[in-house]
Amino acid sequence: MNDIKIYLVKISGKIEESIFRYLLGFIREDKKERILMQGTKQNADNMLIGEILTKVAIKMNFDIDIKEQKIACSKYGKPYLTDYPNAHFNISHSGNYVACAVSDKPVGTDIQKIGKYCSDTAKRVCSEEELKQISDSSDKASEFTRLWTQKEAVLKMCGTGFISDNVKNCLDNKSVQSRRVGDYWLSISC
Repeated sequence: MNDIKIYLVKISGKIEESIFRYLLGFIREDKKERILMQGTKQNADNMLIGEILTKVAIKMNFDIDIKEQKIACSKYGKPYLTDYPNAHFNISHSGNYVACAVSDKPVGTDIQKIGKYCSDTAKRVCSEEELKQISDSSDKASEFTRLWTQKEAVLKMCGTGFISDNVKNCLDNKSVQSRRVGDYWLSISC
């Protein structure tokens, strides 16, 4: 494979209940429970689409049959294929978008809608250099969201999530690409 493939789906409406229930049949039990526990229909739909999108992307890129895709989660919640250590993937969703990245090396992705800028949050998660980038930006909310998605993509790639003590400096020496998609930022780390 030797590269990263990114799949981005924009969801324009709610999934019809009969289709939703049908698609749930392809999802592992622990994930199915999490999907059904979501507080909003949009979150449940996004999680379900993310799972289905991932299964299809893995099939397309690694030729692993959907029924053979046994997915487990690490101690920190990073999903992985139990029988295929060289097939890596990551999922993210926000608002109307679901993103999935697949690669033959560890990968992380994050998509977030640009929201309000909160300087207190930025001070907790950004380095001094990043705070200066935000301060110098003409669109602080967009710049913060871009940096946030980069950080989350790196932490998801590493498999530590936000348990890491290095949230402020996690971008050092990491390969991260970002692209703005309308009112969203999408970042991929490898």
